Amino acid sequence: MNAGDLESYLHRHIPLSAALEVRVREATRERVILDAPLAPNRNHREGAFGGSIASVGMLAGWSLVHLAFRPVDPAAHIVIRSSRIRFIGPIAADFSATCEPAGEDQWERFYDSYRRKGVARIAMTSILAETADSDRRAAVFEGEFVAAGARFQRLRFE
Repeated sequence: MNAGDLESYLHRHIPLSAALEVRVREATRERVILDAPLAPNRNHREGAFGGSIASVGMLAGWSLVHLAFRPVDPAAHIVIRSSRIRFIGPIAADFSATCEPAGEDQWERFYDSYRRKGVARIAMTSILAETADSDRRAAVFEGEFVAAGARFQRLRFE
């Protein structure tokens, strides 16, 4: 699945991504970069709305898990289990979220757990920054995602 395919998939299956006008700049198993314009995501102070920032960070993490897990089980449900966002500074322009996996060993544990149990968890971190100054972090989104097979579709996170 390339960047265009992922963008179409997100807009079709997660309508919020279309409302936020999210664009997929890069989509590989190694990294996902999503871009979002300020205009549809601004707050009352003309900066980026915190909920939009969190949503784009979550979408980047979800997208990376989705891309990496499709070859294992394309019918698995990928859902968010928990999340946390830390705001570092304001965003006053178009912004991006970059998600990269922590390491190959993390994926192997994730895949192994899914093969053994039919359900697995993995942590993802997305770095959010203004697109023009991507080296300056504005927020860090951390999320735990779950891949659940058919028998766990009514999974509860208690």
